Amino acid sequence: MSEKKFTPDENLKKLGKQVRQLRKGRKWSQQKLSDVSGLAVRTISRIERGVMNPSFEVLATLVDVLGISFDFLFTSPDEQDTDLQEMIGLYRACPEQGRRLILASTRAMAHELIEQPSTMP
Repeated sequence: MSEKKFTPDENLKKLGKQVRQLRKGRKWSQQKLSDVSGLAVRTISRIERGVMNPSFEVLATLVDVLGISFDFLFTSPDEQDTDLQEMIGLYRACPEQGRRLILASTRAMAHELIEQPSTMP
């Protein structure tokens, strides 16, 4: 099975579509995303139309304000794990102390489940 190769233009359009879907999924206008991210509305529009190749800093800003993982921007909808993305968003929304608590709790639960997998329904 060979993987489909994308041209740069196709990759930018795919990225733009993903950003648009994420923004609309939050019921945000381009102006709201601009206000939250500090990016210009024109920049957001150009990214969403696939006509701008955003810098790493711009992508990192979008990842942060949208509360997603970096790879989520480049994952097709049928490959996305929305539960995991929800967890990432919740984690990112917490202050540092809350993040440490979430991580410690998650580690403890995961170790328990890994050691005794037959106890779960």
